[in-house]
This record gives sequence, structure tokens and C-alpha cells, in this order.
Amino acid sequence: TGEAVNPKAYPLADAQLTISIMDIVQQAANYKQLKKGANEATKTLNRGISEIVVMAADTEPLEILLHLPLLAEDKERSCEAFGVRWCREFDFVAPSTFFEESKPWMDKLKVIKRLASERGSSARIFKAIADPPTTSLQRLKGLTTGGLPTFIDVGNSFGAPAIVEDNFIHQLVQNGKRVVMMGDDTWTQLFPDHFKKSFPYPSFNVKDLHTVDNGCIDHLLPTLYEEDWDVLIAHFLGVDHAGHIFGVDSTPMIEKLEQYNAILETGEAVNPKAYPLADAQLTISIMDIVQQAANYKQLKKGANEATKTLNRGISEIVVMAADTEPLEILLHLPLLAEDKNVPYVFVPSKEALGRACGVTRPVIACSVTSNEGSQLKPQIEQLKDAIEKLLI
Repeated sequence: TGEAVNPKAYPLADAQLTISIMDIVQQAANYKQLKKGANEATKTLNRGISEIVVMAADTEPLEILLHLPLLAEDKERSCEAFGVRWCREFDFVAPSTFFEESKPWMDKLKVIKRLASERGSSARIFKAIADPPTTSLQRLKGLTTGGLPTFIDVGNSFGAPAIVEDNFIHQLVQNGKRVVMMGDDTWTQLFPDHFKKSFPYPSFNVKDLHTVDNGCIDHLLPTLYEEDWDVLIAHFLGVDHAGHIFGVDSTPMIEKLEQYNAILETGEAVNPKAYPLADAQLTISIMDIVQQAANYKQLKKGANEATKTLNRGISEIVVMAADTEPLEILLHLPLLAEDKNVPYVFVPSKEALGRACGVTRPVIACSVTSNEGSQLKPQIEQLKDAIEKLLI
């Protein structure tokens, strides 16, 4: 390291950090997440898929590499020793009217936009600009301690040591708060003894868009119904990985944002009387069946029409919106459905249910009706089974 010192080779890793960098490079090669050579590194930056750029300080002449730091900085990445979180979160949550040009990824997180608009006294959208390094460990350390993470922290990004500085997680626990965490396993590395319950999932494989998110989905709604916690942390990761691998304009990115909006709608709509409540994944399946049922003329919209189908014995499934106000105007339907042995389920949003029904207005309830010769019958039976499992 000392022999290779060149003032243009900046930042230059010290011996300890160099060992960590080489270890990550080796693992990235094993995971097929490595591109070698200056030309290939340039391509990854231009395509927006670079996590870290590493250059050799003893290259002669060094000038043949010096376009890389400039390009890395232009791409909001810093070269040589650290990666960057996807840097468009503000674009995701702020209304598209904030920007000169509307983009495909904007206005997908409708719940956040609506809360900021309708509940201005308790919901705000803030823009934060993070200085590098901005990998998960450094951002979490900065958020929880209020301190500024350093480049040397990056060497600990994989196998992170526990935080010893004062931090708000420690303060919560010290003040008797019960903290539950689910998602990115970086949290349990930083706070190994702080969580009453934790459901960590591996975050290293940037090509994996679903493992961490599905883990959060599996535990989020059941935990919301429980009363043995005070603070809940759910760290989803798929949108970050989608940005790194596919880019912000990609279909996987937009699908992830829409999935998160459905999850937020589900969480916002939690009401103990709205039972059973479909999770985000099941909600997507329900909406798909409702949409197809509308196309096949096997759908009745509205609470009164759903009641009629139950009384006439032609209802296959009853779907209700958990955000109906007041919810009591629907609560005769579960009782009647049970009497008629018909599966019933709540979904988070009357707006989304309306769209699935093929109308522009909210729909608080609908009934998928029977038709022996329908091509939908196998899918309806599968959905019935999935709804029945919610009641077990």
C-alpha cells in the first residue's frame, strides 16, 4: 500500500480495509456478481447496476482509470470501497407534481401520498440527502445513532459488529419498550440483543428480490394483530435490489412499488372486526379473480347485491373492503355467509376493489357467483381453499 501511494489514487484503502475488499470481491465472483476490467466496470456504471467500483492504485499510467471516479460520482456512487443504496426514494413517495417530468415509477405508493394529504397533522413526506457511504449498515448506523458513518465502516458491512454507541433502539429498550424486527438481517447484526422478537432474512444476494420481502409479509400482519410489542420495524429490500439489478424504469421496480402499496393499504386497514383479512399476496389473487369474474359476468357489486346472492344460494365467495366506514354496514355479510357455508374475506381497500370490479367508484363488497360451466371454476376453488386457511 505504501509503495503504491499516488495522490490521484483517492480514496486509498488501508491494509485492513483492503483485506475486507478482497474478500468481498472474491465472494462476488463466486456469486456471479463481478465484472472485471475497466471497460466492464464502465458498462456497469452506465447501466446503473454497479454496487462497488474497485481500482488498482499501482496501475500505470493511472490516468487510464481516472474516468471511473468521475463516472461513479456522476452516478451517485463513490468509487473504490463502498456501495450505494438506490437513491430515488423521494421520487417514489412524493407526488409526481413535485417534479418537472412524470416518470413511470412515480405515484405508485398511493397510501403515503394520501396520508400526507389527508392527515397533514400526523403525516409528512421529508426529503433527506445521504452523504456516502450509503450501504445498509452505514445508513442504519446513521439513522439510529445520529452519527456520521465513515468509509472504514464499509469493511464491516458483511458480518457487522454490534453498535456500541448510544442509539434510539437501545433507548427504547432501556425505557421498557418491546421492539419487534423483521426483514434485512443487518438489524440483528447491529442490535443482537435488543429485539423481543426478530425475523431476519439474508440480504447479501442483490439478485434476490423476494426472500426478505416475503419474510416481512409473512410476519407483518399477524404481528399487527398481536399486543406484545410497542415498536415494529419491517425492513423490506426488494425495491433496492430491483433498482440495482434492473434499473428504476424496469417492470420489476414498478411491480415492487405496487406490491408495497398493497402492503401499506393492508396495514392501514387493520381492524379487528375485518376478519379474516387477506395479506398482500392473497389480496392480489383475490383482485385477479374478481376482475376475471367481472369479465365472465359472474360478479355482483355492492353489499345489497352480495346479500341477494347469498340468500339465493348462488354466491361462491364474498369479498369485502376493510376500510369501509362504518364497517358495521357490512358485518351482516360474514354471519349470513357462515350460515350459507360460503367463504368470505376482507381486502384492504375499497378503491382497489372498485378497480378490480371494473368501475371507477369505490366498492365496499362484492360476490363472485356460481356458474358450473365457467372456466373460472378451478381458480375459484383454489381461492376458496386459500381463504379457508385464513380461518384455521
